[in-house]
Parts: sequence; C-alpha cells; structure tokens
Amino acid sequence: MLYLVQTPNLPGLVPTTIDGGLHTPDMNKEGPLMPHCDAVLPRFPRQQTGMSMLLGLILAQVGGHAVAQNADAQPRYGSTSLEWGFADDPFTVQIDSPGGDDSASAAGSDCYGYIEASRPDFRLTYKAGIHQLGILVDSDVDTTLVVSDPDGVWHCNDDSWSLENANPGIMLTTPRTGDYNIWIGTFLPDESAELTVLAITEVDEPDWLVMDLGVRDMLIDSSYDADGNIVFGDDQSMFANDGECDDDRFSGIGMASVPVSEDRFHDASDCRVLFDAGSLSLFGEVYSAARAPAGDTGVEITTIDFGNNTSLYANDGECDDPRFEGPGSAGYNTDKDLMRDASDCRMLFDAGLIELAN
Repeated sequence: MLYLVQTPNLPGLVPTTIDGGLHTPDMNKEGPLMPHCDAVLPRFPRQQTGMSMLLGLILAQVGGHAVAQNADAQPRYGSTSLEWGFADDPFTVQIDSPGGDDSASAAGSDCYGYIEASRPDFRLTYKAGIHQLGILVDSDVDTTLVVSDPDGVWHCNDDSWSLENANPGIMLTTPRTGDYNIWIGTFLPDESAELTVLAITEVDEPDWLVMDLGVRDMLIDSSYDADGNIVFGDDQSMFANDGECDDDRFSGIGMASVPVSEDRFHDASDCRVLFDAGSLSLFGEVYSAARAPAGDTGVEITTIDFGNNTSLYANDGECDDPRFEGPGSAGYNTDKDLMRDASDCRMLFDAGLIELAN
C-alpha cells in the first residue's frame, strides 16, 4: 500500500514507496536490488504544488516506530572527505553508541534494526574514480547498516557474507561523487555495544575479513581502567556464572569451548575468578596480570596478537600459524595461515605446548 502525505518542504526526508516490491518512479517497472540483499529505494522527483511537496513514506510496524531519516542533519560522529585511491585504507571511525529507538524500515522493507533517525551517525563526502567503495561495521553486538548515497538511493545490509559476528557491509561497485550519509543500527532496540568501528574502504569484499581495522588496539585500551586494572564488565551473558569464561578477550584452560564476541565484557564473575586463579590470560599477556598505571614503566607487558580464525585449518587442535613452534604446532605451516589460527594457537600457547619461534 502506498501512503501519500502532503507536508511542508522538510529537508532530507526522502520519499519512498512499497507496493509488494521495490519500484522505480513510474510505478510500473521493478527497481534493481543491490547484491547481497542490499535494499535500494529510488528517490522520486519532487512535485512542487505551490506551497507543498508530495512525499511517500513507508509506515512499518516492526516493534518500533518508523521515522524518516533526516540526511541533512549534523552527523553524530563527524564527517570526512575522501578521494578515490585514498592512502589510509581502511578509514575507520569509532562509534561509541550505535543504534537507537527508530525502526530502520522507514528506509525500505529490507532495512532492519533500530537507528537514531534524527541525524546520521557519519557523513562521507567521496570523490569517485575507478575504484569500488565499501562501507562496513565491526562490532561486538549484532549491527545493521543504512546508507543514503548522493542520488538519494537507500542501501541497507544486516549480515554480510564477507564478515563475522553478524556484522553488516555494503559494497558499491560504481559509487557516485557526493555525500554518503551513514547510520549504524542495532538489530535489537537499545542494545549496548562495548566497541563498534565504522570502516570505509576500496579493498575487495572477500578481503574484508582479514583487513586490519585497528579494533584490537581499541579493545585493549578499553579493557583497562585509568589505574591499569582489568575491566571485566558485567554478568549479562546468558552463560554467566556457569564456571567458564565466555569473554573472547581471554584465553586459557578456563575458557568456554566457543567464546564469542557477543559475550565480551559480559561474563565478569566467571572470568574474574578464573583469571585470579591463574587459569586465564588477557590478550596473551605473558608477564603481568594487569597493566601498570599511566607513567609507571616498572611492569613489563608482552602481548601477542594471535589474529583471527580464517584459516582452513582453524579449530582443529593444532596451531597452523608459522610464527609458532613446539609439539602443538602443525607439521607443515605456511605464510597463508599467518595470524589466521587464533583459537588453536592461543590455547596451545597458554598450555605451554607452543612458543614463538626465534
């Protein structure tokens, strides 16, 4: 059903329509769907009628109120200008509080989650060239992505096939020059995230998973308070108080078999008890249970970046990372598995069955 509302000229409110599908302005031809289920709703030509403008608004009832996104408002986390071929790829922005109370479905029937519709989270002004443009999110909660491009076309994604942990990403193969207004939503309303990073890249989509977004450094910084004490978080994990640590920042013999990022900072009691008992380490720290306070260099910290689990041989009980050696190491390791067998190598390192090769 198409809802038509006569309203004064409100900047940034983009008319869209749905009538059993996505449509182009002539209402007869089906509009294109972007790859990976990114919903695209075209902007209709504005028809001025003296004192008013005709807008089509989707009114969706999905457990929250649908509010049209205001793309002209000041972004919550700033803006940047990039030209194709930019050097610092990926460009990243830390998002302190993604999501909101407004349903993202106002941007299209295939747009999911909850956002702060009153203004974008970030604005990219992009000068296009011969490269593709990727916009993606890395977070410890289930996030969604809503993007308005320079033509007023909406692009949405929930879970990208190129990313882990239910993170979203959108690849624009032929981006246009102009402003891209970006909202980072959460799949559930009012969901709290410890660490969320927005990334803008021209890297091929299959390589997103191994791209360094600087998340680990941000995560390490947020895991200690000003006095150098570990921030264990709370007990909101559904597996809290079960005698195992489900927080994937830790490693050791007290860990759950499959820790996930959703439980990061949310299994405090279990992880604190096991850490104090010497059964866990944090980020592979070798010499110290906590960081020294700022300015105090008396405590030595050695941190190993184990990487991720994208190796074909991940989680097979052997360490396939060629940086390590010992009885727990696989018999034949190659550089293609460098920093890509994190869980196996972390577990075996903590158990003393491998060590960093000289």
